[in-house]
Amino acid sequence: MTDINPPLKEKKAPWRGTPLEHWSRDIDPAILSGDQWVDNEHDPGSERRENQQLLSGDVPSPLAPFMHPTHDVTYGDE
Repeated sequence: MTDINPPLKEKKAPWRGTPLEHWSRDIDPAILSGDQWVDNEHDPGSERRENQQLLSGDVPSPLAPFMHPTHDVTYGDE
């Protein structure tokens, strides 16, 4: 009889070598902010067609209807 669910090999986790590997209460979470920690290769959402279209610029941002570059919302606040 063969094993239909063989044990999975452990992949190298994308957070190896980062502060997440040695997390404690003394670590400031702000050190993980920034683009140096972004890794689209390990992000399952980056492979979605919608995200690929947004990144390539083929589709306008869904937030575009809520942006009003022609309206000065600070008018009169001087």
